[in-house]
Amino acid sequence: MSGTLPIFAFEIRYQLRRPTFWLIAGLFFTIGLVDMVSNASQGNAFFFVNSPAQIFQTTLWYSIFSILAASAFVAETFVRDTTYRMESLILSTPVQKRDYLITRFAAALSITLIAITCYLPGMLLGTLMPGLNPYALGPFRVDGYLASYLLIALPNVLLVSALAFAIAARTRSLAIAFAGSIVLVMLYLAALMMVGADTINYQQYPVWAMLDPFGFYAFESNILTWTVFENNTLMPELGGLLIWNRLLWSAIALTLLTLSYSTYKMQPKGEKRKLSPKGNRSKTSATRSVRSRAKSHSDAPVSPFAIPPSSLIATTKQTLHRTLFEIRTILHGRAFWLLTAFGLISLVMAAMGSQSFNYSNPSTDILIHSANIYLDYILFAIIMVYSAELVWRDRTLRLQSVIDATPISNAVLLLSKLFALFAIITFNLLLAMVILIIYQLISGYTNFEIPLYFQMLFGEHGPYFYLTATLALFTQVLTRNKYAGMGLVMLLSLSHIPLDALGLYHNLYRWANTNDIEYSPMNGYGHLFTGHLWYSLYWGVFGAILTLAAYLLWPRGVQGKRRWRQIWSSAGVRVKQLLGALVIAWVAVGSWIFYNTTIVNAYQPPGKEETAAELERRFKQHENLPMPVVTDTQVTVELYPDQRYFQAAGGRAPVTWRGENNVVYDLN
Repeated sequence: MSGTLPIFAFEIRYQLRRPTFWLIAGLFFTIGLVDMVSNASQGNAFFFVNSPAQIFQTTLWYSIFSILAASAFVAETFVRDTTYRMESLILSTPVQKRDYLITRFAAALSITLIAITCYLPGMLLGTLMPGLNPYALGPFRVDGYLASYLLIALPNVLLVSALAFAIAARTRSLAIAFAGSIVLVMLYLAALMMVGADTINYQQYPVWAMLDPFGFYAFESNILTWTVFENNTLMPELGGLLIWNRLLWSAIALTLLTLSYSTYKMQPKGEKRKLSPKGNRSKTSATRSVRSRAKSHSDAPVSPFAIPPSSLIATTKQTLHRTLFEIRTILHGRAFWLLTAFGLISLVMAAMGSQSFNYSNPSTDILIHSANIYLDYILFAIIMVYSAELVWRDRTLRLQSVIDATPISNAVLLLSKLFALFAIITFNLLLAMVILIIYQLISGYTNFEIPLYFQMLFGEHGPYFYLTATLALFTQVLTRNKYAGMGLVMLLSLSHIPLDALGLYHNLYRWANTNDIEYSPMNGYGHLFTGHLWYSLYWGVFGAILTLAAYLLWPRGVQGKRRWRQIWSSAGVRVKQLLGALVIAWVAVGSWIFYNTTIVNAYQPPGKEETAAELERRFKQHENLPMPVVTDTQVTVELYPDQRYFQAAGGRAPVTWRGENNVVYDLN
């Protein structure tokens, strides 16, 4: 016991000194605050945003984000020694296995819980903010906060942390630990699709509710038949499927911890490889990789901040060469194929879940609509992981100083990583198309509509993910902290929550948003796709500005952070001219969109309509007044969706007035 407390205290102090802890704690506090303020400001007319049932559901959503915290604290704890080449030194001391593993895990778990718990004061403060709709708030229920934390947040954080520990202790890789934790999200998505996105499959509901690692559907089973009044006033039942689900996944978490502890070898990972022929092959492969990397940095000399016209061809060749190198590096990583496998499974589940939409055929538009869950979770996770991995890989391998010493342009280093991300996104979108086509073929549906696949995947959904990749690289360069960059991307992706609370709905300042478009088998996208393209152009130009800013901010050497004035003065004339042209183009496109959406056409922001309950209270006094009733119509309507008009012809429709005592008067 003598070494347990000092090790535990050291780990706690170490994590508290890291900016990552305060960033993640601030992230959860901010999410809890703005989510509560946004929901209460909109004035949900049916459910209290702070009722016990709603607190449970909100806690469930927040616990999914604990994957990021577990990777930042738990996985980092067991990768740190390998990263800083301290593992051999530490393991050569008489440190006990219990202290090295269990004590450090307990400290990392404690820090993770502290960071995540910050959502609670955020939610509580949100209910006290001024200007909230009084009809959206109920009485303070401490039992709701306490029960949801003990039954939802605590077991979910334990599960995610145990999985991160098991993977990190075995692989010594943060990327693989984060990717492996996504399996929990995949199981949740599988439960979502198999339970039914539109109509609930009651026969399979108990099975998938138990397989949901976060307990969402197990909890839903206890309130599925509740009325609005019951949702607002009652405490959810804490038994039934919910308690069994919690016991099951808590037992799985403890089993993971036990197996990881019993199988862990107190020796450096590198030594194990040296003792086996396989390890020698791995070492040879790694040596070849380093030689290949060194060769890739020995191209023609290029200035870091200016590209002479004579070297443009050489720079292009360097960018292509390094892009292919970055793609090969990603494809050789186990984390990529692990995430890809999860993506394949979630796509199949999404396609199978499309049967719940009550449509007769698995048409292209319906399948892609169901695949949105894959795009929103798995592809977003891939972008988050590899934007950080590409930027920080060279520093982790201690090659950054060597690369900085070479005369290679910052543009080559940045664009090669950006193009590699674009290639991975394109690969995943094409993979989604192939999987969905195979599903259509198996289902006996042969109207594949390949052009529609490309239009929906690359035209409708693609711009958001390419722009998010650009943003993710920029935030990594700007913050110079892996988890701060990932957290900033997540905050910007969730920025619609505080913007909704502030009544700011225009797509000009909502990240990568475009106008609402929906595909119709009769009319396609109609005229709406034109507006989507204008918004995509607007955000695409902004993405180019972010890329150029990342080029200027790219860390080079060990001189530390530079002032903005130094960065601007070191930039070449062409860079400044290009930046100015991009800003002018961005403002011009934005002005054109603003003119068409606000001046030419009256702008009606969403979310401003009165809620149903407020309308009912306002017009309740007129409930028994007589109203006109149309009893028959004789109208011929011709629709011309391509030209956006219709023609209607017919006689006068008979109109009647239903008066007192149900007497009908003819008003014609």
